[in-house]
Amino acid sequence: MVGYLLTGVEPERPKNTSRIIPALGTMVEIQIRSGIDSVNAVAYDAAFKEVERIDSLFTDFDTTGAIGKINQSLPGKVVTAPEVVGLIKRALEISSLTEGKFDITLGRVVRLWGFKDETMHIPAEDSVKEAVSTVGWRHIKILDDSTLAIDSKLALDLSGIAKGYAVDRAFAVLDSLGVEQFLINAGGEIRCKGEDWTTGIQDPRNEGGVVQVILPKDKAVATSGDYENFFQVAGKRYCHLFDPTTGFPAETVISVTVLADDAASADAIATALFVEGSKKSKKIIEKFPGCEYFIIDKTGEKHYSPGFKKYIRS
Repeated sequence: MVGYLLTGVEPERPKNTSRIIPALGTMVEIQIRSGIDSVNAVAYDAAFKEVERIDSLFTDFDTTGAIGKINQSLPGKVVTAPEVVGLIKRALEISSLTEGKFDITLGRVVRLWGFKDETMHIPAEDSVKEAVSTVGWRHIKILDDSTLAIDSKLALDLSGIAKGYAVDRAFAVLDSLGVEQFLINAGGEIRCKGEDWTTGIQDPRNEGGVVQVILPKDKAVATSGDYENFFQVAGKRYCHLFDPTTGFPAETVISVTVLADDAASADAIATALFVEGSKKSKKIIEKFPGCEYFIIDKTGEKHYSPGFKKYIRS
């Protein structure tokens, strides 16, 4: 993929540098600890190039991209890139383990509510029912490593896993280049390498309320919340995270943070737990060995899986 190795350079005192680009519907930031500016430039360029490639591949805004082409062809059999089928396969595995709380077939619902073109509004109930009738991860069958069969005129929306996947791919690029200390953050999907990285988890309804979390070097973290992409009508908040069974925004919790082995999984599982709510999240997280969660519910109460607490900086 990238033909450079960051070796043979005299080490200098590490310092933090940072670059940010718009991608994946959010801002993607990469921080590198290194005193070697020329090395950093190569690393940043390579990692962001990979992020932009993933963005182009999995966006559903552009009908010329892989997901856009699939959505234009449904229902039916479609041939696409093995990388796309691979991520869809992982998404379906998580859908199965979360009993459908994570679902990549919600594209028509999300568009109906105006979250795709920033015309957010409450749609007519009949329109919601019609859109929901097309939803369901079981409509997707994987025939081989490049072929899907989809028996519904649904619309794929991989935004709940693609950001995390982009973080994983950028991580792989930086790691392959020999970068020893770095952090990647794509709108709350975070993965780092090296020691002593921390992040703050915002308490959305408590101004200044931030929980400091020590980022483990062998884990990724993802946060889903109702406080960044939402609109309000008559004082009620409607966010961009939808219950696949109702076609309405989920509303039992306000923030979910998940630790997992990779950012794609953390991203999707956080979405599933947001839809499920705090009461049943323990049952779901037990299906994902090594995963932990931190949830803030609508009352402001905080819920932790047993293993999450050790990462909180007091």
